[in-house]
Amino acid sequence: MVFYYLCNYINTTIKTWMALQVVDGIFEARRSKRNLFIGQSIVITLVATLQIVNEIYMNLPFSNNLLLLTVFIDTIICVFFYECNFYHVLCLNLLIRVSFALIDFFVLTCTYLGADWFGERKDIFLSAGVWRGWYLFVYAIILLPVGRIFRKWLTEKRQEVLKYQKKVMILGILLLPCMVYFQKIYLQKTVSRLFYPWCFFILGFLLMILMFYFNVVRQKVEENRIQRMEITILESNYQTLMEVYDEKSILMHDMKNHLRTILEMMKEVKLEECETYIIQIVGEIQKGENVVWTNHKILDLVLNMKFQEARKAQIKVRCKSDDMSDLNLSATEICSLFTNLLDNAIEASAKCPEEIERRMNVICRRYGGKLVVSISNFMEKEMAGQAMQSLKTTKKEEKLHGFGLRSVKRIVQEREGYIKVKVLEKKFQIILYLNGFLN
Repeated sequence: MVFYYLCNYINTTIKTWMALQVVDGIFEARRSKRNLFIGQSIVITLVATLQIVNEIYMNLPFSNNLLLLTVFIDTIICVFFYECNFYHVLCLNLLIRVSFALIDFFVLTCTYLGADWFGERKDIFLSAGVWRGWYLFVYAIILLPVGRIFRKWLTEKRQEVLKYQKKVMILGILLLPCMVYFQKIYLQKTVSRLFYPWCFFILGFLLMILMFYFNVVRQKVEENRIQRMEITILESNYQTLMEVYDEKSILMHDMKNHLRTILEMMKEVKLEECETYIIQIVGEIQKGENVVWTNHKILDLVLNMKFQEARKAQIKVRCKSDDMSDLNLSATEICSLFTNLLDNAIEASAKCPEEIERRMNVICRRYGGKLVVSISNFMEKEMAGQAMQSLKTTKKEEKLHGFGLRSVKRIVQEREGYIKVKVLEKKFQIILYLNGFLN
């Protein structure tokens, strides 16, 4: 029996270690490696000890209460040591533990039915003893390399895996009643009836995986199409920015000559010609104006470019912003986010008749690690409730447009944020909340 309990202890230890490796591969650590090692060692020892004590005193090789307690302990330690949400990591640990149990039940069922077919001892792996000890030991040895490989894969695919957290939670909840049902293997009286339920379960599980795979493929195709549209938008915006830069660079390069010309005019007392010349230069400077709105070079470039387009359309612009110098968004995200939102505001404002004020209000605020962007403008007519929820494009060729807001929604979703829309009569306001800063 000592050998059996030792193998059981090793098996529980390896399972707990693998569960922690999965969490380590998905979430970022918030503690040092030394503290992580100590914390994991404590949890592994505690869970393995509870398993042995439960089996010795309760005479239960498997316990639902112990499984839930183990999931709760794993979750507490993971929340303390990793950058993760309690509910997400709870469902993840539940999925891992339920998966271990289902694999165990399936092997035990196959062994029982196979032994019954050949007329051997059917409960060879079900009752405590040397054979079950060897089974648990081999199971643990197989999990060791699997855990390392799986953790490495999760680390490489971390960003992609995090996108499907909700689906993982649903999967864990769906598998829980299946695990409770297949515990009948330990009753031994009804094992022969488990064959067909296992067939249906495996078939349903494979169907679920197939549906999930096609959903992932569909999302990737959609994302690639949106990215191609974004590249087209970025290229056009880049060309506009380069034109502004070129105009401003040429003007600054010639400023020395302009000043000399003005000086000569003043010496010759040609005041009217000098005044006309200065007005002309000021107008050229305003064309290439580069106001510092946010103290972030890329964001300021985008804002200046779009504000210039708004002024050409006779739209007044008001902008208030906090210091965004350490904004943690890529240039692509900044350009896609702000150009799409401002393009929509400019388009809506330009359609307003004379009696409605053409004005845009842009606000960028920082609250801790959150970026809050508010853009408001007046509309030609009031927006219906259904139209406000869908926020569809008003352009004629709808299939060729409407990618702007979808791109915005995708970026906000990836940054774990959300969007609010407010409509008061003919005033439209869109507010974005997203993770935009490291601290």
